[in-house]
Amino acid sequence: MELLTNELRNMRIKWLLIVVIAISVSSCSSKQRKELNVESLPLAIGNAYQALIVLEESLMKSPINDTIGFYLTGPYLIVPTPQPVLDVSATQPRDFTGYAKHRRNIIYIGALDSETRTSNIIRKALGADNIKKAQEEKGFRFAIQKNKWARGQRVIYVFAPTTAELPDAIRRSSPKIIEEIYKSDQNIAKASAYAGGSNNLINTTLKEKLSIIMNIPKGFRMVNEYAMDDSTVWLRYDAREVGYNIIIRTMDYNQDNLISTDNLIKARNKLGKRYVGTIKSGTYMSTEVKNRPFPVFQQTKINNQFALEGRGLWKTVGDYMGGPFLSYMVLNPNNNRMVFMDGFIQAPGKKEQRDYVERLKTIMESLRF
Repeated sequence: MELLTNELRNMRIKWLLIVVIAISVSSCSSKQRKELNVESLPLAIGNAYQALIVLEESLMKSPINDTIGFYLTGPYLIVPTPQPVLDVSATQPRDFTGYAKHRRNIIYIGALDSETRTSNIIRKALGADNIKKAQEEKGFRFAIQKNKWARGQRVIYVFAPTTAELPDAIRRSSPKIIEEIYKSDQNIAKASAYAGGSNNLINTTLKEKLSIIMNIPKGFRMVNEYAMDDSTVWLRYDAREVGYNIIIRTMDYNQDNLISTDNLIKARNKLGKRYVGTIKSGTYMSTEVKNRPFPVFQQTKINNQFALEGRGLWKTVGDYMGGPFLSYMVLNPNNNRMVFMDGFIQAPGKKEQRDYVERLKTIMESLRF
């Protein structure tokens, strides 16, 4: 009898726990429930800057496939050997099963007036209001759904009212799609760069010497520390296949040192000639400007501060060393001095250098004032 009583007591406790859990879950906000659901999903798989495209076989065999290739796999700016901005593969909806649904970046492409499986999926994801919006607004041609089948996942829907309008939809949507994927996958570059932690000694040196705040990963060291002037620091990290370099210089912001494309090239050529060369006497680093691709520039922001970005190829005058560079000019609002950062990669024999540049970019964009 006592045994039965204990069993009944244990059952009551179990049921009470179940009721308490049920009440707790039901009392969660919709945001909390959503977060709980996301945490239960598997992690998204795949390398950075990859995308799996889901579209019908008929579109794969049409000119639309060439349009996809042109706009979504165009050249990455700028690396010595041409490399696509995205690594893209494609599958038909009937083959989109299993772990394929856990891919980090998935892109559905289809027309809203079609009765194909892909189009049905896109219509269901959009809903009636967004379908109507797509039919009325030519600028509304893609949508994004996060964490659909995996955590950290982006499912992107590219659509148009008709198949004939799909090429224009792909053209319009591609820049924003690439931007979204790079912004999302930046976490991978960041995790890779800071896998060993931060170099607090160098971070302190940058703050004391240049009055800037940066998060430099462990493994970087200061180069020619005693040969540098009071306004310049050269940082380098040597991995097995690649050398990462960042030269940082501060200068007065005045009529002679304005933020401009010409001054960016002049600044990196001046530092290259003064500090960077090979073991051969008389060699120095310069900017490749005669052969394509030429340096390209764009206005951007680093932590909400206006910046000019320059990308291109560097070369060694008097020797055969070269590679990609990424430079920034940023105004420090606290002391009216301009910060020039020049990052350059040395990876001889490595054809694919896109990810190296993006990792360097992640570090340089940690700049704070």
